Amino acid sequence: MQLPNNCKWECLMIKMFTISTVVAASMLASGFTATSVAAPFVDINFDSDAIGSAPSTAASTNPLVKPTAIGGYDTDATPIWDPGYKNPPTASCGTILVQDVGGMSKAAQLTTNSENAELGALWIDTSVSYTSQQVRLSFDVDIIGAPNSATSQVKTLNGSGAAGILLGMNTFGTAPGAKFAVAPTSATGGVFAIRSADNNDLQSFFTYTEGTTYNVALVSDYDTGVVSTYVDGVFTGSKTFASAPAANVTTQEFFFHLNGEASYSNIVAIDNISAVPEPASIGLLGVAGLAMLKRRRRTA
Repeated sequence: MQLPNNCKWECLMIKMFTISTVVAASMLASGFTATSVAAPFVDINFDSDAIGSAPSTAASTNPLVKPTAIGGYDTDATPIWDPGYKNPPTASCGTILVQDVGGMSKAAQLTTNSENAELGALWIDTSVSYTSQQVRLSFDVDIIGAPNSATSQVKTLNGSGAAGILLGMNTFGTAPGAKFAVAPTSATGGVFAIRSADNNDLQSFFTYTEGTTYNVALVSDYDTGVVSTYVDGVFTGSKTFASAPAANVTTQEFFFHLNGEASYSNIVAIDNISAVPEPASIGLLGVAGLAMLKRRRRTA
C-alpha cells in the first residue's frame, strides 16, 4: 500500500484499524468463530442418541464428545460412591432423556421427581482436563417447567431479596471457576446469574422467559477472575467469579445439576455444550460467531 509523502504513522495506524474493523465485521457476518483458531476440548451434543433414551456416555477424551457420566440421587441423597446411587437416573430421582424440545433437535431433557426435593436430583458430568487462562463455555438451555421460585440452594439475589437455584453449573479445576445458575422469579420466567466468589450471592445478567431456548456463553478470564456473559451472542455484562487471579489453570470438569423441588416436576433441556480455550483478544468475535451458527442450527 503506497502512502502519500505527508502521511505520518498516525495515518497508517488509522488505515490499519479501519481495515481490521472491516475484516472483523465481515467475519462476524459470515459466522466466523474462534474455533477456527482454537478447537473445543468439550463438544457435546446428543445427535447420535435415540429419542426417548438416556444420553450415552463415554470415557474422557479430548475433545469430549459425550458426557462421561449422567446420574441422579434418590430420596436419601445417596452419594456417587454408594451402591444406592442411580446411574442412569431412575424414577425415584427423575430422568434424563433425549428429546426434541424447545426448538432443539435431540437435547438432553432433565426432569425431577416431584416427590424428591433433594439437591442435585439430576446432573450431567462433562469431566475433561485442559490448561488455559481464558475459557469459553457455551450451551443451549430451555427452562421448560419450573415453580414460581426455587427453594433449593437459596442465595441473595443482586444484593436484595433472595432466590433459589433451579439449575446450576459448576466449573471445577485447579482454581475456582465460574458458577452459572438459573433462578425462577415468577410463574413464567426468572434470571440467569453467576454465583459470587463466596457462593452467597446470585449476580443476574439476563431475564429469561420459560419455554424459550437460549444460547448462553460464559467467557472466563482467570487472569482477572471476571467472566463475560453473552446470551444469543449479545454481551450482557461482566461478573466477578473469583476472589483473586490464578495462574496455570487447568479446567477439569463442568457439572450441570437440576435441583429437586417438592410437589413440582422441574423440566429443563440442555444441548450443544462446548468449551473452547480462548485468547482474550478474540473473545467477543468468537462468541458472536458461535451464537450465529447456533441460531442457524436451531432454525434449520
